[in-house]
Amino acid sequence: MATGAAASMASTSADALPPFIVKASSSRPLKPNTQSQRWLKGSNTAARLVHYSGEVHPASSSSRISKYAPTFTKDDMDVDQDDMDAGDDQDDDVKIAVAGTSIASSHVFMKGHGTFLSTNSDEILSSMCGTVERVNKLISVRPARSRYAAEVGDLVIGRITEVGPKRWKVDINAKTDSALQLSSINLPGGIQRRKVESDELQMRNFFQENDLLVAEVQMMFQDNSSALHTRSLRYGKLKNGVLVTASPNLIQRLKSHFVHLRNDDLSLNVDLIIGLNGYIWIAKHFPYNQPSNSSSGGAASSGINSEQQKGLAGSGVGMDIDATYSDQNDPDLSPELRRQIQRVAKCIHILDAYHHPISDNTILTLVSISVAYVGPILQQHEQQDWHRDPNLTILMVEQLRAGATLSE
Repeated sequence: MATGAAASMASTSADALPPFIVKASSSRPLKPNTQSQRWLKGSNTAARLVHYSGEVHPASSSSRISKYAPTFTKDDMDVDQDDMDAGDDQDDDVKIAVAGTSIASSHVFMKGHGTFLSTNSDEILSSMCGTVERVNKLISVRPARSRYAAEVGDLVIGRITEVGPKRWKVDINAKTDSALQLSSINLPGGIQRRKVESDELQMRNFFQENDLLVAEVQMMFQDNSSALHTRSLRYGKLKNGVLVTASPNLIQRLKSHFVHLRNDDLSLNVDLIIGLNGYIWIAKHFPYNQPSNSSSGGAASSGINSEQQKGLAGSGVGMDIDATYSDQNDPDLSPELRRQIQRVAKCIHILDAYHHPISDNTILTLVSISVAYVGPILQQHEQQDWHRDPNLTILMVEQLRAGATLSE
């Protein structure tokens, strides 16, 4: 009887043994060299989860293993220390994947956006062309060209597509239209009060279809749609300029997206609003202390100081509230100003065509390069389609990239 009980206890204890055991090596290597290898807490030896058959467990964060391996803490399980340590040795080269390319094994990584599992193997494949991004065990592919993905605080330029009850629908080059609430705009005169029914009846006096405006993303919703606001004096309706469209992935984040593009040697003096959604506004420049929608009067006349006129896009005197919703362009848009705007717009088209990052510095540099190839900005007889000539534009872009490499 005793012998039978002992055998029964032995079999029970054998069944309770975990299928994997913690095995520590005698000497410590420089770094763990496998995905399943970790440091034992409080020791200088490397630990591996080894099966009785001799195979190493591929997922060291298994809850069943942590039950039988108390030397692993919760922090050790949540943070992949091996990947953090190995990150120092990995090169920083950007990995490009095309549709159908094998990226990683599904035993080690989890698939994210832009990836799918292969039906014939355990590999994770790319479903689009783009750059491979990895966050711990999550691997995804960011498309090389896509619509704008809004984030809270982004400066965007949009076009009114519909006037609805207490809101406007705005096209911001995203997958869905954004919403601009009536309560998220400044009233004429700078009156701070709740919007009433009379304000709703006058919504078309503020914005109507096809109006262009600059705004800020205020919040995001679960369906990836967004809400805008124009409460800063730097925001509002746009005029006295031209809209240029580029790829949102090429727009660089700047300290201020309201840029005064000026170079006296090039006879260039215009204002830029670089929207993170790929819409760029090129307009007539207004002095720092003069509102951009009023030819006379300024911030002092409206009783608003410069501190109240700061927006997330930059500081400075913004639009005059009384003239923010005017549809009339300034009558003094000279031919010289139009040539400046045209030259800057063509340079932005070239940067977009050759997939070069777009910022105020790259635009100004390419404009200065264009003077050497095309001629002065203010010349009256300029070739209209020079920015479509590949033999000319590729030389300009190569010189731009060579100068950027030398500066680095």
